[in-house]
Order: sequence, then C-alpha cells, then structure tokens
Amino acid sequence: MGLFCLLLTSLLISCSLDFAIFNSPEEVKHMSEIKRKKGESFEAFMRRTKQSWRNSGSILQARKIQYFIPSKSKNVGKKRAVKLAKKVSKFNYLKKTGKLPVDADISRVA
Repeated sequence: MGLFCLLLTSLLISCSLDFAIFNSPEEVKHMSEIKRKKGESFEAFMRRTKQSWRNSGSILQARKIQYFIPSKSKNVGKKRAVKLAKKVSKFNYLKKTGKLPVDADISRVA
C-alpha cells in the first residue's frame, strides 16, 4: 500500500509519471512515462497508468526488490564473529576480576 500511495502522490503533483526502478545504485531503468491526455479525467488517467504498469511488469519488479537485502560476504561475517568474540572475552575477564558487577548482563555488551 505504501508503494501505491507514494506513486499516487507523485502522480498528483505532476500529472505525469516517470517511474524508475533501481537494480543497483549505478543503474537506473526508466520503465514508463505516462502523460495525461487533454480532457482526460483523473480516474481514466489512473486506470490507463495502472494498466500500463501491469503490462510492463514494473509493479511486480518494484515489489520484488522492495525489501531486498544483499547478502554479506564471508569476510564480513568472519570479522563480525572475531569482534564479538573479543567483546565476550573482555566482558568475561572484567567480570572475573571484579571490575563489573556480578549481575551484569552480556547481552548489553554484544
């Protein structure tokens, strides 16, 4: 619903739509540019716009990549694990030496 409201807002502002889908930051694909015809009602314009989106598949593509999270590399995961292990060992050392209270929780450190 949020994607549709965003598109509708941009439509109301300019009455023409330049819909772009970003596959990567460098690459921009302009999917459709639809302009309102002279004397055309807004409802007819919206119907024609939605029909062109359906036919081009741009709505499906936008929904598919809306929540896409690129996977992290193995090195990033390993570095993260090393950092976490260092924090945990430091926490355990400080707790053992008495520099942290006994009821200190490790979840706040990690």
